[in-house]
Amino acid sequence: MKNFGNLGLLFLFCVYLPIASLFSEEAGFRLSQDTISQGESLELIIRLSGDKELKLLKNIYEENGVRAVYSGSGSETQIVNFKVSKSQILKFQILTDKLGNHKVPRIQVLTGTDVITCPELYFEVTARTKTNKRKGNGSFFDEIFGDTQQEEKVESPEVKFHTNKQKVYLGEPIVGYYVLYYKGYRQAYLERDPNQSISFPFFLAETLKQVAVQIDPTVIRNGSEKNTLVFEKEIYGLTPLKSGSFTIGSTNFIVGDSMRFGALQESVPVQTEKITVLELPKGKPSHFNGAIGDYSIIADFQNTEIKLGQTFYFKIKVSGSGGGVGLDQPLPLIQGLHFLSQQKFKTFRQLTNGEYGFYSEIEYLYSFEPTSLGKKSLGPGTIHFFSPSLQFYQTKSLILPDISVLPNHLPKQSDYGNTTEKRDTDRTDIYYLIWFAAFGIFFSLGTKIVLQKRENTKTALMLLDQKIGSKQNQILSDYLIKKGIGAKDSEKIVELKSAFPAQSFSEIFKYCDKPTKRMLVETSKLIQ
Repeated sequence: MKNFGNLGLLFLFCVYLPIASLFSEEAGFRLSQDTISQGESLELIIRLSGDKELKLLKNIYEENGVRAVYSGSGSETQIVNFKVSKSQILKFQILTDKLGNHKVPRIQVLTGTDVITCPELYFEVTARTKTNKRKGNGSFFDEIFGDTQQEEKVESPEVKFHTNKQKVYLGEPIVGYYVLYYKGYRQAYLERDPNQSISFPFFLAETLKQVAVQIDPTVIRNGSEKNTLVFEKEIYGLTPLKSGSFTIGSTNFIVGDSMRFGALQESVPVQTEKITVLELPKGKPSHFNGAIGDYSIIADFQNTEIKLGQTFYFKIKVSGSGGGVGLDQPLPLIQGLHFLSQQKFKTFRQLTNGEYGFYSEIEYLYSFEPTSLGKKSLGPGTIHFFSPSLQFYQTKSLILPDISVLPNHLPKQSDYGNTTEKRDTDRTDIYYLIWFAAFGIFFSLGTKIVLQKRENTKTALMLLDQKIGSKQNQILSDYLIKKGIGAKDSEKIVELKSAFPAQSFSEIFKYCDKPTKRMLVETSKLIQ
């Protein structure tokens, strides 16, 4: 057993599954326990890593008095040995009143086009025995009902707040999470005390969604072997707002043994984490605005030609590790150039250096309205940031290609020529008239089709708002999957709803790319 105090928390070893199976695209089946007492239930967890979708075939299975009932689904990002993978999860509750050894019903799920059947998994149901005497320091209810499975002495539990770094630069985001260390519990219970607030002084805190933290199931702590339990409901992304030394994570947790009748639960204060936030070094660029990370900058041009009188639209994209805070729009505004909007996407993922952290993508949308013909220069785009990995300031520039502004009219016909040329010109005019008439017909039909499509899309989005209502997060994900929506599409809709909680899908639709827009319309049809 490696000393946990020397190594710190390892982000992250897999607690239940071998690493080889975790990263495969085979569905894994795991029981939460292999022994339960009569009247209790256990959970079957089906996990699939990779790009295939994981779907239900039935909600209920029953064999030989054992009943399996679908209880929920979800997805999570797992970090194992600093490698990140995405997993889809289905859960079934396993129920039976019979004593003895039992086999889990043959549950089937769909992965892509393959049907996967649950392997033979067994569990035991034992009787609750009554006793008047017992060893240890059990509760009053344990003395009445008995606790035959309590084999080791219960020691005082500890809850510790951990971060992936203890020394960071101002503005550099870190990850924080709570861990319970215990001994003697059959099934540890851990919930944050609702009567206690949580303290992250001088840090901007946000809860990370669909991120799992895994550590060694047992560690040596203060010279004694302890079991561990991560509080996965609240894993935080923390961005320091002030330099100095800080103590963060202060709160209380309710801790107890959920498998002991009448066991008392106690409120345990958290052992906080000490963080040193370093001031950024001297020598800041004149336009530096506090951006921390490692970023790149590119241009997104559809073409480099435009006709006079038209508007030219283009994007500048900035992406890289970091929270994306402190990055200003990169182009100086010249005559005819307008900054329209900014969209920011931030995820928690594996970075190019193999570590885990925040990755940001920012899109800046511009328009250019030329007033004369010829080649037009839009100037260089520039970003300024401090790189924690290199420990110095960086400036990255992008030279945009010139825009060619072309005339917006047809060449004039020559005013001289003989009669034959004039006749040819008249014939050409007739051809133009016919061509314009045909074009007008097709344009009218096309306009009608486009307007009808827009109306259908508007109706579909209104229906989507009505059906989804105020559903969010896991509730929304379960609802969509039950309606036959794929796991990837369900996850995307949940992310959009979380990113724009106060807006309808008609408004969210404007910010989406074409594949996402098509997906929202198709989702509305499936729900209907």
